[in-house]
Amino acid sequence: MLWACSAVLFYVTIARALSSSERRSADAGLAARPGLALALYSLIKYPQYCGLLAVAPACTAAASVFPLLRGFSRTIALLLLVAASAVGFPFSALMNWNLMPTRRHAEVERWAQQTLGDTDVVFTDPSTYFAALHPGRTVYTQAVLGALNPAELGSIQKVIVMPDHPHGNLRRETVLNRLGADWILVDEYPDRKTSPRIPALGFLGKLSYAGAYRFEVWGRAAAR
Repeated sequence: MLWACSAVLFYVTIARALSSSERRSADAGLAARPGLALALYSLIKYPQYCGLLAVAPACTAAASVFPLLRGFSRTIALLLLVAASAVGFPFSALMNWNLMPTRRHAEVERWAQQTLGDTDVVFTDPSTYFAALHPGRTVYTQAVLGALNPAELGSIQKVIVMPDHPHGNLRRETVLNRLGADWILVDEYPDRKTSPRIPALGFLGKLSYAGAYRFEVWGRAAAR
């Protein structure tokens, strides 16, 4: 829906389907989409997937300009929105339902709090960002890794990673190599095998940012 609404706004802007005054909502929606995500990111170290909050201004702007469209322009906008609702949403809902047994956030949160120290400096996969938070703990994600100085990188004591993350830059080997130093495996989640409700639909996990939850905690090895 985010991309469908954005496409509607982009079409309205470049096709000049509306007058300049009527296009202001579309222009504002396009500007606010990345603007909201950047504003939130500048205030807190939130995980990347929270950028989907940008769907709010995009959908609001699309809803405001849609009644003003006429003829061919209205048809194009309607087809984009129907395609997103009739195809994208059902596939996404089915994926989340199928992966639900492998995504028990309460269990992940308990596991993270038991495995991490109260004052640890942690680098975490975005999927476990909120589970790793603690008042006395410093938590970094991939979003800020490039901005860390050598002292901050050297202060990281624990790392939560997904061994086979769908995104290569978040896989275990990539993250540990980028952080440098020597690391030892501390714990794993889950400690038992969990599977999607219908294994044959496992391919739908590719629609997800992370897929099934499989995490490891690595600790910095003591200097010899």
